Amino acid sequence: MLIFYTSLIDERSHKSYFETIYHQYRKQMLYVADSVLHNKSDAEDAVHNAFIGIAKNIDTVRKIENETDRRNYLLKSAKNAALSILPQVRKPEEPLSDSETDCISDRDFVEMICQKAEYDKIVAEMLSMDSRYRDALYYHFVLEFSIPQTADALGRSVSAVKQQLVRGKKLLLENLKEEITL
Repeated sequence: MLIFYTSLIDERSHKSYFETIYHQYRKQMLYVADSVLHNKSDAEDAVHNAFIGIAKNIDTVRKIENETDRRNYLLKSAKNAALSILPQVRKPEEPLSDSETDCISDRDFVEMICQKAEYDKIVAEMLSMDSRYRDALYYHFVLEFSIPQTADALGRSVSAVKQQLVRGKKLLLENLKEEITL
C-alpha cells in the first residue's frame, strides 16, 4: 500500500517524509480507528482513507514542526476517517444489547439521542451548502485545521477562508433556524 500512497506525491523528499510517518504512526492510527469501529478490517479501511488524505495534503503535514502536534494531527485524521465510515459499517437493524442499554442512564440516553439528531441535521445542512462554504467549514471544524492550514489544503488565501467561514457559519445558522421553526 505504501507504493500506492507515495504515487500520490510528486516530490521525492515528500515521499521520503511520508514513508517515515507511515512507518512511525500506522499502528497507532490503526489502534485509534479500531477503538471507534471495533473491527480490524474496517479500521484498516479507515486508516487507508486517512493516509490517502495525508498523502494528498503532505505539504500541510510537513509544515507541522512540533512532533506532538504532528502525532495529534495524524491520529485525529484516523479518528475522523473512522467516524466517517462508521454509519456505513453499523447496520441500522443492529439494536443495542441489553447489557449496553443497562449501562446508559435515562438522562444520558436522551442526551445521546438529541446530540445524534442535532449532529445529523447539522451535517445534512452543511452538505447541502455551496462547496466553498462547505469545504471551509468541514476542514476547519470537522478536521480541526487551523485557518492557514485550511487555506493551504483548499488552495485559497487565508483572507478568503476567513470570509468563507464567517459567511458559511452565518448561512448554516440561518438554515438551521429555518428548519427548527418549521
